[in-house]
Amino acid sequence: MTALFAAAAFAGGTTATAVAAPTGPTVVAAPSNCTVSTLYSSVSAYCANGTGEYRAYTRCDATLWPDYNRYGPWTRAGSGPSTAYCEDIDRAFNYGVQVR
Repeated sequence: MTALFAAAAFAGGTTATAVAAPTGPTVVAAPSNCTVSTLYSSVSAYCANGTGEYRAYTRCDATLWPDYNRYGPWTRAGSGPSTAYCEDIDRAFNYGVQVR
């Protein structure tokens, strides 16, 4: 950069240098003001505030089979619900919302 500036000054020209300031990690506020609702085999979560993401989760009670976990899609705060679904005849229990 010094050689370039010296060459431009010597030639009678001018230079302008733009330097980008280093940026840190983007500030993310965890989703808040969340509600969780359930029907027999599904769980929906909605978070109204924040800039992060959230998703619904549930444990599913499988009849005559081992229980299993299900997760809804990661969703941006304020953009709509995230819903986790169990198989049709299985009951949702131990459910909630995860945030990041």
